[in-house]
Amino acid sequence: MTLLHNGIPKATQELLGETISKGVKIGIVSGRPWYDMRTILAQHGVNFGRPFPSFLVYREKFILWVEDGKTRDEGEWNRLKMREMEALNHEILKRTPSWLAALKEAGLTHKIWNIFGDYGFEVFYSTPEEAEKARGILARLADGLPNAEVQRNYWGTNVVLASGNKGCALRHVADGLGIAPDEVLAIGDSLNDLSMLDGRCGLRSAAVGNADPVVKEAVLKNGGLVAENPGGEGVAEIIRKLVP
Repeated sequence: MTLLHNGIPKATQELLGETISKGVKIGIVSGRPWYDMRTILAQHGVNFGRPFPSFLVYREKFILWVEDGKTRDEGEWNRLKMREMEALNHEILKRTPSWLAALKEAGLTHKIWNIFGDYGFEVFYSTPEEAEKARGILARLADGLPNAEVQRNYWGTNVVLASGNKGCALRHVADGLGIAPDEVLAIGDSLNDLSMLDGRCGLRSAAVGNADPVVKEAVLKNGGLVAENPGGEGVAEIIRKLVP
């Protein structure tokens, strides 16, 4: 979670609340399950939904609206993404043995691998370099697999839903609110944030100071801002500079 870097500063929490009070919607877009995000926020002193966050995107694709601590499911969108995920996982299951064999033949020894019904295939390695090598191999093997996207997040490599990445979900949130894409500011730090940050969905973008170098490069290429500060301090820096 981009906000997290030695905790979520109290000043950042206050700024998020002040900005929401002005009518701005501020949410969290994550690959984590939604209840994990709620727990993490509570551990860092955030009173969930009162008023932050305004919405959650979880598992990179599913949307929950949040108001006064209560959540509301984004109905048909979530059901559609689940149907698409089921179809993709059906194909992933058939290919997993050959994928794992190819990765092993390439000299890669994974720590753990999983297939999640709401997320897809993921395999973890000891270093980002190993994960990047695995990403390249899986991208080649999954080429032509309908609605599949191969991405890396630190030391994990994932085969996930192409129509359900973070950028697609955030664009759907904006459409539902009647907000133009260029009025949406996405802030990220990790490689699985790229679909929000690299301009493909028409969103404005920014990165915190501890973001992956590839992320910083994509944000700058998209005309965005890279903060000097990391984590929550970087988020606050960006909001002060870019949000009226």
